[in-house]
Amino acid sequence: IVSSGIYIVRAEFFVTGAEGTAYADNNFVQPTVTIFIEAKEKASDTDSFYLQTTVTQRRLDI
Repeated sequence: IVSSGIYIVRAEFFVTGAEGTAYADNNFVQPTVTIFIEAKEKASDTDSFYLQTTVTQRRLDI
């Protein structure tokens, strides 16, 4: 959900740890999604701005 004054130029989603990956010591990798967004204001001729965040669930599901 984005303001009508913002134009999303590009959005990328990277998922890691989705396969239940474990290291040799059985230490499981917490699945995460990293989100990259490039956006611009529609009414302005300014450069793009960039956002990056990483999200995960609160509890490790193994």
